[in-house]
Amino acid sequence: MLVAVVASATPALIPTPRTVEWTADSFDASRFTITGPVEAGFAIAELEQILMASGGRTNDGFGKLDLQLGETGSQSPESYSIVVAATSVTVTACQPVGLVYGVQTLSQLVATQDGRPVIAGCRITDEPAFAWRGFMHDVGRNFQDLTLLKRFVDVMARYKMNVFHFHLTDNPAWRIECRVHPELNSPTNTPATRSPGKFYTYAELNDFIAYARERGVRVVPELDMPG
Repeated sequence: MLVAVVASATPALIPTPRTVEWTADSFDASRFTITGPVEAGFAIAELEQILMASGGRTNDGFGKLDLQLGETGSQSPESYSIVVAATSVTVTACQPVGLVYGVQTLSQLVATQDGRPVIAGCRITDEPAFAWRGFMHDVGRNFQDLTLLKRFVDVMARYKMNVFHFHLTDNPAWRIECRVHPELNSPTNTPATRSPGKFYTYAELNDFIAYARERGVRVVPELDMPG
């Protein structure tokens, strides 16, 4: 989540969008309204949380931010564009994931000025340079609670990484629930230094996959055999 900072210079955007044009405008987000299609539900909730954490408050009829699905001029399903004017902010994407990425860029544009949140005026177009932008985590050797793994996904989404490479099994341990061969999950088959008996149930994995998908992150499992 964004921590508000004092507006002083041009915001640093990571990763740098394809094109950025700064303007003299700034959008006052102290009172705001967010609109968008039902497919933008997660992106809308995320943007509202970001603005409220920076001191803004929802208020119908003020400071309109519009998230919309439409043409971006790019063939990439992850592309988006942003236009921040004095009285409105518009994020356009051809797919819902692009709206999620647009909101993450907006979070880096928010600053505090005279005690109120403002968004720097700009026109941005963006699309990924690489289709696979991944992060790998080896829980076969070093088990991690799903609450922590979700925090990793949050950071990945912030920087528009889209693949969580989930190394679930190896010689030290088998971290997927196995009802056919429960001995794979038995603590007697895991070294004492490798979190013996720790594994993820089917329900936990499905919840994690859904959590990642909502944030534009695809979970790719790695199952080492005969580990």
